[in-house]
Amino acid sequence: MFPWIANWALTLANNIFNAAETSASKVGIDLLLSKGVYYNGLMHLGNGAPLSSLIWGSITIFSILNKPLRAAVFAVIASGLSLFGIIHAPTVGFAQASLMPFVYAYLMVAGLFVYKHFSDLRDPANKLQSE
Repeated sequence: MFPWIANWALTLANNIFNAAETSASKVGIDLLLSKGVYYNGLMHLGNGAPLSSLIWGSITIFSILNKPLRAAVFAVIASGLSLFGIIHAPTVGFAQASLMPFVYAYLMVAGLFVYKHFSDLRDPANKLQSE
């Protein structure tokens, strides 16, 4: 839901700017930020909402079902999509500086799920529950 809410808020903000015959860049991102409008956050979270919400939903479902390797795969997919600017970017492009925090964050999430997988394998309590 969060990517779609950000997409809606971004569309609303852009429509307001268009109605005032201006843009966020003309108003100034710093001025918007000082007034509590996190335009860059809306832009990064809202762009690519269909794909990112599907991926986030998949990661969530696999977390709930205790399938950490599957969740890790989807986190790596999200990292790759971010790397190429498919999600979280206003334009497609490889390794954009503003997207690299998303790439690293998704890789860290994948690493945590892989760690959980191997941690679960070593835990004798999990072996008893699975039998």
